[in-house]
Amino acid sequence: MLETLVAGKSTFKLQVPYKLIRTGDDSPKPLIVYFHGYGQDIQDLENEMASYLELDAYHLFIQGPFPLKLNPKDEKRKGFSYYIYDEHDDSSYLRSIEYTAEFIQEVVDHMLPIIKATRLTLVGYSMGAYLAGYWGFTRWKHTNDIVMLNGRMKAELFKSKIEEQDVLKHINVVAFHGKNDSVVNPVHQKEMIEYIAGNGIKASFIEVDGGHKLSKTIIEKSLNWLLELGYRKYKN
Repeated sequence: MLETLVAGKSTFKLQVPYKLIRTGDDSPKPLIVYFHGYGQDIQDLENEMASYLELDAYHLFIQGPFPLKLNPKDEKRKGFSYYIYDEHDDSSYLRSIEYTAEFIQEVVDHMLPIIKATRLTLVGYSMGAYLAGYWGFTRWKHTNDIVMLNGRMKAELFKSKIEEQDVLKHINVVAFHGKNDSVVNPVHQKEMIEYIAGNGIKASFIEVDGGHKLSKTIIEKSLNWLLELGYRKYKN
């Protein structure tokens, strides 16, 4: 006789690395949180964003909690993801990105008592840009600036906040996007940013040459945007 007695679901936690860097002295300064693209890790992103480390700030790199093996033939090359994407199941995306958002909240909450943060900035590339938009608009009390690089703000998830409330209007949002991006259509991001800006939120879309790659151009232009906003470079 075969009889199923119990069937259900349980949860588990993974150890996920993060890294906090301080540039400059121990004076009060912004906390910048970085989110990498699909299949990257925090070291990949730190290497690519090296020019950002010239800013006088705290720099927090947090790795995606979902491990991937990008090439089964290469046992050493593994990447990471911030959420589970299934084009046929939106619930998987929402559950997994909120799971990650809660984890990031725990890390940030742990950091804030031990640093002198004046504001909180989110910088995300590709999948990390999706996460930056989601985290910033769900944790709006903590967020001051959102820099999205070749991603999309899923504004449809925040319709009531965007159209009916003032809670998001202190946030600066900027989206830099390669005009030839074949992975994330720049037209869709432009539409989302214009929708947000049309509801009184400080948001701008800036198209640049190139495709989906985290290029030197897109990094330099986004860094200059922060400098124009009042961020500063530290002096050795």
